[in-house]
Amino acid sequence: MNIAETGTEKIEMGKLLYSINAADKVMRSVLGSTLFNLPKINSQPYLGAMVVYNSSPVQFSLIKAGSPAEKAGIKVGDELISINGKAIEKASEFAPEILKYWADDEVAFEWTNASGKMTKTFKLDRRGQSVSNHPADKFEGGKSARRDGFNAIFTHDAAIKTEDCGSPVFDWEGRFYGINIARFSRTTTVVIPKKTIVEFVTKHVK
Repeated sequence: MNIAETGTEKIEMGKLLYSINAADKVMRSVLGSTLFNLPKINSQPYLGAMVVYNSSPVQFSLIKAGSPAEKAGIKVGDELISINGKAIEKASEFAPEILKYWADDEVAFEWTNASGKMTKTFKLDRRGQSVSNHPADKFEGGKSARRDGFNAIFTHDAAIKTEDCGSPVFDWEGRFYGINIARFSRTTTVVIPKKTIVEFVTKHVK
């Protein structure tokens, strides 16, 4: 089957879908959303530093013990110059710049203190995940480590295990709808749609 055949399958809530895992087991589900963006929440990187509100130059106001910022040698009162070569001139630019990155990304910080200009390249950490005893958070296989920070995705209610993400999604007529990419909750699996896949393949595979 040519997945790039004309047209894009219509993302309609309530449509019956089917997923096939690595063991060839067919799982039925119901399409649960239209296309939407799922911003970074659990996938936000952890620096362990805060800056003084509205400061310019940007001054660090809090450095958490054991954080990447502390390990890099950044201290309260130090003034940030740049992140990966991008100048950070006011406090409002700090958080949006950090949120462009992911846990385990390497970042180069440049800052000043009483000793002069400092530079250090280090990795951002993962944020600690809250522990919940709610039944909705207790299910076989658990949630995917990365389950947000996606654009133009849809969801369905198949109980896809994390190790089965990457499996295809079809409708009852065999039309390809997308690929399962993350288990979000007990009742929700995230799918990257056919249109996005086709656009990526067309752009990057010659």
